Amino acid sequence: MLRFCVHWRALSLTRSRWNWHTATHMYKPKICIIRLSRWYRSIGSRLGEANCLQSMGELSRAPSRFDAASESYDQALSLCRQIGDRAGEANCVRGLGDVACMQEQYAEAANQYRRALLLYREVGLRLGEAGCLWSMARLAVLQHNLNLAREASELAATTYSNIGLSAQAQQVRDEFTQSQP
Repeated sequence: MLRFCVHWRALSLTRSRWNWHTATHMYKPKICIIRLSRWYRSIGSRLGEANCLQSMGELSRAPSRFDAASESYDQALSLCRQIGDRAGEANCVRGLGDVACMQEQYAEAANQYRRALLLYREVGLRLGEAGCLWSMARLAVLQHNLNLAREASELAATTYSNIGLSAQAQQVRDEFTQSQP
């Protein structure tokens, strides 16, 4: 959601007749993202456009519009690859994993999470790595693979701790403890 808020803020700053209040209260989020995506495209910012498409994927996941979410993530993934944004690519792949998981396509979700984890590690994005490990732990719980869930959640918690996010690390540990029979 942070990326989404940044987009809204960018939109309000780049259009002199707009302000933050107008952008957030007069338009629905999807409309703002579509307009912002068009604006980024018009100024040639492929990264901005890719981030908007990722936000559309996140927005579409919430009401179970999985096809729309997958399409947005696929489009964003393509743009991220074209511009060489490996971190964005990892985020898109993880988003595709989330969509697969929500559709109970667990093998596909696991594959996407593994791909995302490799990308996060390649670019050294420890926060993304920790979040991906947490997603993998949740998936393992859904698959009743408690050994893998324990391992992934402990790796996620350790990674969060190592980057100074001890509260997040504790949340991972608490969630795993609650998911055990």
